[in-house]
Amino acid sequence: MTSRRARADRTPESVPARGEADYLSLIRRLKESLDDTQTRFHEMAESIREAFWMTDPGSSRMLYVSPAYEQIWGRTRKELEQHPRSWMESIHAADRAAVKESLERQRQGEATEEQFRITRPDGSVRWIENRAFPVCDAEGRVYRITGVAADITERRRLEQEILEVSTREQERIGRDLHDTLGQELTGITLLATALRRRLQAEQSPLAAQAEDIRAWVVKALEQTRRISSGLSPVDKVPEGLANALRNLCEMIRNVYDLRCRCRIRPPARVPDHPTATHLYYIA
Repeated sequence: MTSRRARADRTPESVPARGEADYLSLIRRLKESLDDTQTRFHEMAESIREAFWMTDPGSSRMLYVSPAYEQIWGRTRKELEQHPRSWMESIHAADRAAVKESLERQRQGEATEEQFRITRPDGSVRWIENRAFPVCDAEGRVYRITGVAADITERRRLEQEILEVSTREQERIGRDLHDTLGQELTGITLLATALRRRLQAEQSPLAAQAEDIRAWVVKALEQTRRISSGLSPVDKVPEGLANALRNLCEMIRNVYDLRCRCRIRPPARVPDHPTATHLYYIA
């Protein structure tokens, strides 16, 4: 009787419903999982060397930026939070227009990747590779933009060194062809010419063969000079690229009998000789 009376005294309000207990347990597990995810995110974002960032579509509010920003830009995150566009002030004037264009493409929902230069407060110039990824809502509207910015100054320096070494090696091979093989072929041409004249004076039927030998050597000499010029086609002067492109156009007309025009507007002045040489090869 006592057991029955005790059970009867326990009203439904005094015992949590099983559904409510499960619901509270689910909320607790979700919160623990969310806290764990946030902790992992911050551990990752604050330990990588690249600057991880997140803004609103208009770049008017910096939602998050990792500590690596301070190492790369040489500026504080607090300054960036107070002035979200302060990072743009560091961009080199020659690269600013391209970066602004990328920002507009990001607002339109396009992922972008660009390289640009920044000037740090100490006056040093760094190369940045920035990759941005728009985040859209269920209706396809961009409501957040995330990205990763990496300092690639050292990589750019190594790439430039490789270009310079490659260019110097090509110039050396070109000089060797011109100064050694070219001179030897020139000597053979003179000998073949002298032999032809002697045989002609003797009215020898071998004079025609001597002329054939001379003609073939002349062709080989022209080919050697063309190869030598192709290995070092751009002179080390500001107008070197423009002059080389005009010569290329003339060669195409003469050798291949094709219409070819060279128009350069404005004058192409590339002071960096390896870059000018590789632009020529692209052409």
